[in-house]
Amino acid sequence: MYNGDRTATSLELIQDKVLVNYNFTFKNTSKIDIKYTHEDINLLFPFGFTEGYDPLPVGLYQFDYGELQYQGDGRRLLQLQTGFSFGQFYNGYRTGISVSAKYRVQPWGNFSLNFIENNLVFPKNYGKGRLFLISPKAEINFSKNLFWTTFMQYNTQRDNFNINSRLQWRYLPMSDLFLVYSDNYLVDNFGPRNRAFVIKLNYWLNL
Repeated sequence: MYNGDRTATSLELIQDKVLVNYNFTFKNTSKIDIKYTHEDINLLFPFGFTEGYDPLPVGLYQFDYGELQYQGDGRRLLQLQTGFSFGQFYNGYRTGISVSAKYRVQPWGNFSLNFIENNLVFPKNYGKGRLFLISPKAEINFSKNLFWTTFMQYNTQRDNFNINSRLQWRYLPMSDLFLVYSDNYLVDNFGPRNRAFVIKLNYWLNL
């Protein structure tokens, strides 16, 4: 439900969410989650989820949606998870699916691949579209004190490809040195959008 133009006062909530969740856990550690959610969002600026159409106007949006998720046996080296969502979304409707796979190479590695698709349908000239997100991730432990994590993500909503790679050295208990490289690319010409290399040092001081 859309309640027209509104602006937030200094003490007014911009967003609130009410979630009802019921889950089933089986003996093999697999799970089924059933969720119902109600959201109130006071949109302060026009925003569009799909390109080439008018953005959603400022105002208070109230909508409800449901989710069903299944998570496989967490004891297995290969764990699968899937989900389905459906219902209202701002002044339109959304259906979505998600699939993820996680694989453990004991004792040194974890690898995962996540896929999310959302199909959005809005009224009038606010458009419709299908949005995809793909995100592989790798975690490798070279030793008890040296770890490497690399995360990649492709998002069709912003047509963006992102890489984030982090090397972590635990040189003392609770003390770490991080080397982080991040890169964002425009998919059209695969040109760099922004790039950064960060060094971070943590030292635990026990007084």
